Amino acid sequence: MQLEDYNRMGRLALERAQKARGIRSAEAYAKLLADRTGGSPSSSTYHRWLRGETPIPLWVILVAAEESQQSLDSLFAEADLPKPLTARLDQLGDQIGVLQAQMIEVRERLDLPWRSESSEDSEADSPRPRRAAP
Repeated sequence: MQLEDYNRMGRLALERAQKARGIRSAEAYAKLLADRTGGSPSSSTYHRWLRGETPIPLWVILVAAEESQQSLDSLFAEADLPKPLTARLDQLGDQIGVLQAQMIEVRERLDLPWRSESSEDSEADSPRPRRAAP
């Protein structure tokens, strides 16, 4: 994937965030971002980003995601990722599923307790093996 592809994905994400806020005017959205960050970007900078003349900094995408109350995943979801990348993501998803299934099997065989989501720091929920009764 080339730098140009990443910049295109950033533009699509930024446009999606603007649309999610219901703001049609690029100037108005640039002002919203500038108000949020204390000065940057200017309207002309925002237009250069949308035209692909300059790369979009990561902080802009993060602020846009927060302002639109969208996750980064949702902003990039329809960014038309290149086929090799989507194939790799599918492959990784499959591998994660296999690993999760294997971990479940291992925990069941060793009779390990499951860690509670709500009490991650609780010692009672730590993934230690249970000791057999004497």
